[in-house]
Amino acid sequence: MPQFAFLEGQPFWVIYCTLLVVILLRAPATYWIGRGLGAGVTRSRMGRRLGPKLDSAKRRIDRYGAPVVTLSFFTVGMQTAINLSAGAVRMRFPATSPPSSSAVWPGRACGAW
Repeated sequence: MPQFAFLEGQPFWVIYCTLLVVILLRAPATYWIGRGLGAGVTRSRMGRRLGPKLDSAKRRIDRYGAPVVTLSFFTVGMQTAINLSAGAVRMRFPATSPPSSSAVWPGRACGAW
């Protein structure tokens, strides 16, 4: 495939390590982008108008969001939206980082196999 021509001739470990770094950095980067966007929404007119409803949603997501973040890694395309949303509602980062890194372990096992 022409779009992957830069990978031709590269050793397997270079490709594997590069993809692993991309996977490990994508979820936190998406979270922090969402967190920046969420800060703007909270300060906006819409955020002030939603007020208590937004606070209630934040508490629920902060409590039950970690399993959703973990399960998002089993879906194609939903990971980015869920991590962005977790950041936008300012879910605690420690609650999102272990699920993000634990979702990588099956990939490591497949690579080792």
